[in-house]
Amino acid sequence: MRYIFKNVKYSIALFIAFISTAYILSELTKVFQKKQVVGLIYKESTIKNFIMAGVGEERFLLKGKEIIDKKNIIKMYDIEFEYKRETAPIFLKSKYANIYIDNKLVELKDELLITIGNVSIFTPSLNIFLDKKIATNTEEVTVKSDEKVYTTGKNLYIDIEKNILKLENVKTVIRGS
Repeated sequence: MRYIFKNVKYSIALFIAFISTAYILSELTKVFQKKQVVGLIYKESTIKNFIMAGVGEERFLLKGKEIIDKKNIIKMYDIEFEYKRETAPIFLKSKYANIYIDNKLVELKDELLITIGNVSIFTPSLNIFLDKKIATNTEEVTVKSDEKVYTTGKNLYIDIEKNILKLENVKTVIRGS
């Protein structure tokens, strides 16, 4: 179980790195637009059916139906994030994400799924605080490692730098063959 949570923390750290990159690109775009067209007020930009890929050491694929950049908030819909590595790939899927640039907060909502090899983690939402490098939620979390074993709990807390994962009210069910 410790291995599973270490990989979850790693997956979240990679997602945070992606969000940070998105923020930097957003800021560069704003500066470029302001210098090119004087007097134009930037309101928002939208990209539909997007795919972003990373190659080399950071091999990842991010797909989604829509990204909307509204200056201080970036909204994403129907996102799928896959980090490819030599061991089991890490896969993250969420219906909805908000990235609050000023607060350095990422909200993942609706049908959130994180998969590492044969381990799947389901939860309705996850908040990632980029400046503190922690992730939390107050809702139920389900971890399934195969068809016979699953764990549930609430109040997920992950400290990415300190490698701490806490889950309260934990219940594990192991079904016989």
